[in-house]
Amino acid sequence: MGEAVTGVVATGLHDVGVYVHLDDDLGRFLGFLRVPEMSWTSFDSVDDIAPVGREVRAAIIGVDFAREQVSLSMKALQPDPWQQYADTRECGDTVSGTVNKLVPFGAFVQVEEGIEGLVHVSELAEHDVEYPQEVLAAGDQVRVAILDMDRQRRHILLSLKRAQPQ
Repeated sequence: MGEAVTGVVATGLHDVGVYVHLDDDLGRFLGFLRVPEMSWTSFDSVDDIAPVGREVRAAIIGVDFAREQVSLSMKALQPDPWQQYADTRECGDTVSGTVNKLVPFGAFVQVEEGIEGLVHVSELAEHDVEYPQEVLAAGDQVRVAILDMDRQRRHILLSLKRAQPQ
């Protein structure tokens, strides 16, 4: 497990993943690369990351001897951007972001590609806010303060009101 291999994308199941032909000294194997293991960042189509015919490099993360299939991960060979972000930031830092989505309990703000945090409705403004739409809209560029980062759950809690000059 964990060994890096190179193969060629053979066929794709667009919502699930792609099959990859792997050749090595012991023979030819079939690997399967699931969509969640392709990239740390979001993408629109499997063809953007692993189109049929493309050579890909991935790590072996599992072996199913009964099906003679190897599970692969391209992500395993790349640094985790969430961990890198958490390593370079700390609670109290103020960062820029883009409002991605409003929900009844707050707003999700993208602070870096593939990294999102939640601004709870209680952290949107100094005054009481009933609906996030009173303060923000999707696409707004904002400055937010980092209140908490949970590395295991990959959650970031943010504050809009604490990032404003006093």
